[in-house]
Formats: sequence, C-alpha cells, structure tokens
Amino acid sequence: MYLWTALLMGLIGSMHCAGMCGPIAISLPYRVGMQTKEETFFKILVYNLGRIITYAFFGLLFGIVGKGFFTMGIQKWFLITLAVLLIIIAIFSIDVESKALKIPVIGKFNKKVKELLAKSLKNATIKSFLYIGILNGFLPCGLVYMAIVAAIATGGVLNSVLYMILFGIGTMPMMMALGYGGHLLSTRFRTFLRKLYPVFMIIFAILFLMRAFKINMMPEDFDFWMNKMKMMKH
Repeated sequence: MYLWTALLMGLIGSMHCAGMCGPIAISLPYRVGMQTKEETFFKILVYNLGRIITYAFFGLLFGIVGKGFFTMGIQKWFLITLAVLLIIIAIFSIDVESKALKIPVIGKFNKKVKELLAKSLKNATIKSFLYIGILNGFLPCGLVYMAIVAAIATGGVLNSVLYMILFGIGTMPMMMALGYGGHLLSTRFRTFLRKLYPVFMIIFAILFLMRAFKINMMPEDFDFWMNKMKMMKH
C-alpha cells in the first residue's frame, strides 16, 4: 500500500478522531500543576506518542498477517474486498465501533481499557500521559481498523509498522489541537465532522482499488527506497 496514504488517512480521518477520541484529549489532566505552555505542549506530545506506540504495535502484529497474504499472491483480491467493504459501510452508515463492541472479547477488553483510562486521567505525570495515549490506541475505532487493513495490504512487516506510524503522525495535528483547545469545539461541530467520515471512506476505497489494479506500478514502499539507497552507495 502506498505509504503516503497513511499520512493522508490520518490527516483527513482525524475529523473522526474529533468525535471519537476528542473527549479523552479534552479531558487530559495537563492543566493540573502546569505552569508553562511548553510543559503543556510536551505532555500532549507524549500522549500522542503513546497512541503512535500502540499503532506501531498493531503494524507489527498485523504486518505478519499481511506478509502471509503477499506470499500467497492474493494481495490484489484482498484490496478489492476491502474497497467493497468500505463502500458498503459508507453507503449504509454502518457503525463499525458498535458492531465491534458486540463481540464478547472486544467488549470485555474495551471495558477494562476504559477502567484503566479513568484511573490514569486522575494523574498529571509524564508517565500517565504516555500510558493514557497507549490505552487510547486500544479503544475501538473504525479509522484505526481501516489503517490496520491498509497496513496489512503493504505485504511486509516493516512497511506495515511504518504505515501505522505515519498514520499516527497524520492524526497528530487534530489531536494536538483538541488537547490545547478541544473544549472550544462544540459537540455539534464534532458531530458534523463525523458525518463527513463516509465520504472519506469512499475516497480511500477508490485508492485501494487503484492500488489493486496497479499493484506493481508504484513501488513506493520502504524496501524499495532502502534498496535504492544501497545501490547509490555502490
């Protein structure tokens, strides 16, 4: 999967974050004991770093699965299936998060994560901010699921990890803004942003289809550029 789409997915998809993860970002305890804007910035940055660590973990875990798909030669059909699913979800406004929570294992895990989050939000230490970010990354999120599937489609473990890291970086502008002044964004505005999400999903469905039918046309992945650099050295 083109690595640049990870940044785009995170950047555009962060409108979904404003509705889903916004309440957590707004509730961050950075105001407790804070004296300077620099300290506020650093703590919010650490929180976002925590989310990216979790995303990188997902990239590693599911990258192994993606490598299997690539080896079996079914990457193209995997992407086509993904694109069709995204279009169906967008057209019928399927709430992916709610559907996921109905799965017993995910439901119980989500409950435990929320309990740990509630405890962590009472502390204002750097360690707590990192922990909150890591836990936040495990909460059910259709956008993250989409990124994971796209990461699987890269066909390699390293590419998958890099894809999820870039995705996380793409979500940072919105999440940093929410951390600073998210309380200024009305619930109505965040709801409006979430309504734009289906359009975003269809755009990525088109990108996935383009990748499926031009799978060897644009070798924009980590391995390609690393090999290119090695050739330049010699």
